[in-house]
Amino acid sequence: MRPATLFPSYVQRENVVTNATLVLLSQVNRLAPEILGGFLASLTDQPFEIGLSFFNQVVLPDAVSVPDALIRQVPFELYIETKLPNDLYEQQIINHFQSISGAGSLSEKNSATHRYLIAITPTGIDAEMHQRLVLAGNERGVTFSATTFVEIADLLESLTADFRVDLISILAEYRSFIVHERLVPVSTNMLLINPCRNSYDRNVEHAVYHDQPERSKIFCKYLGLYKDKCVGHVGRLRAVVTAIVNETSIRIVERHPLPWADAGDEAPELTPDEEQRIRSAASDSYYDLMNSEVRYYLVDEFVETSFNKVSKYGIRGHRYFELDSAAQDAPGVVPHLFTNGEPTIAELAEALSGKEWK
Repeated sequence: MRPATLFPSYVQRENVVTNATLVLLSQVNRLAPEILGGFLASLTDQPFEIGLSFFNQVVLPDAVSVPDALIRQVPFELYIETKLPNDLYEQQIINHFQSISGAGSLSEKNSATHRYLIAITPTGIDAEMHQRLVLAGNERGVTFSATTFVEIADLLESLTADFRVDLISILAEYRSFIVHERLVPVSTNMLLINPCRNSYDRNVEHAVYHDQPERSKIFCKYLGLYKDKCVGHVGRLRAVVTAIVNETSIRIVERHPLPWADAGDEAPELTPDEEQRIRSAASDSYYDLMNSEVRYYLVDEFVETSFNKVSKYGIRGHRYFELDSAAQDAPGVVPHLFTNGEPTIAELAEALSGKEWK
């Protein structure tokens, strides 16, 4: 058994990816154990305490006296199975259940009262297989759950407050890693929404959204602008570039390929009009974008819609929505819209208008 390390000597890609995920979770535990607890509770649908717990005036069962305080470490074992690509074998997981609950597991040695097995794959597992494995795990006293690398990043980001800059930086590095390792599924019809209160109107006017180049995001075919708990405009992504703009010129540092585009790995060239829109967006921005590397997302136009968040509070960062997914556990927002080919952006805006999300 080898500990997670920042400098792994593994050769097999699966081991490298597993180690990177363990390092991420260990850093979350170091910086914010309550966030790791919330993350695991979301995966397992059970309360999940991490680290030491502190109690005053603890009344013990059948006690004749009450100690003033208690410090407790909740015992548990969390096992992880990583598969690249999406080739999770049902029998292997059942064998894991047998090993975890058997005499040779760490459970007896550590007196673990809770045992978990989490499967991590790039695109998720079949819903019927998931249900069978949950039942098989329950029979052996093991709680089974499945997730993806993207879901890990998304969930941890959603639980992380803006002031935790160290953890935000680590999450950004992990997202860059899984994008680079092609552990992010390519969705041809995914919507990326970005909160942009201060630059909202200028984004609509110039049909350009700007972002810091170090932020790692999945390039999605559709882009939404969000403020005041509402996606108010959507557009179809035409090009993404990292560029430096000054008073007299624009220098393209990198043109980013779009996975769904006909050109494949070739990034689209900018038109003179698009270069001018970038210059206008940079000079007209609420933020100081001049003379710095900035990533620009260009759409043909942003069309007005009203895709509303109905749960409490706003969002801390970007969010993704599958528009046409047929998966039972994660249905698309407007799957019917794509049954006869690709809709116009006006049709998408109309279909999203009045829909709600949490």
